[in-house]
Amino acid sequence: MTSLLQDLRFAVRQIRRSPGFATTAVLILAIGIAANVIVIGILQLMILRPLDVPNPDRVMTFAPHVADYPIFSYPEVRDVRDGNTVFSSVAALTIQTFGLEADGVTRPVWGYIVSGQYFEVVGIKPYLGRLLERSDDDRPGGVEELFRFRS
Repeated sequence: MTSLLQDLRFAVRQIRRSPGFATTAVLILAIGIAANVIVIGILQLMILRPLDVPNPDRVMTFAPHVADYPIFSYPEVRDVRDGNTVFSSVAALTIQTFGLEADGVTRPVWGYIVSGQYFEVVGIKPYLGRLLERSDDDRPGGVEELFRFRS
């Protein structure tokens, strides 16, 4: 305890001797701490937050760790969905690049191809109109065709 008191007395003497340096050091430390708090706050909001789905602790994802191809074909996903006795619902998604034309220029953009039950699984409800439904999966040119195009 005496060592701590000696260190505090020495720190106070040094601050009195060079107040400009002490003020600069305190300001730099404050800016560094504030920057860390801001970065961690942004990471928390963007990456570490829980999923925006009902009951996120009950959502399971089947995906490859390292692969450039879908782990399941859409017919396999449909078979799991139709023969399912374990999960409350099953949905499929894959990421695809598309061409988006704006002002006569086509640019590549990332988008998702999703199955009909996807919006039901993640709990998204439209404000107006309707979203994809399970019945949309089986129509000609529906999700199965898009997944075939992807693989």
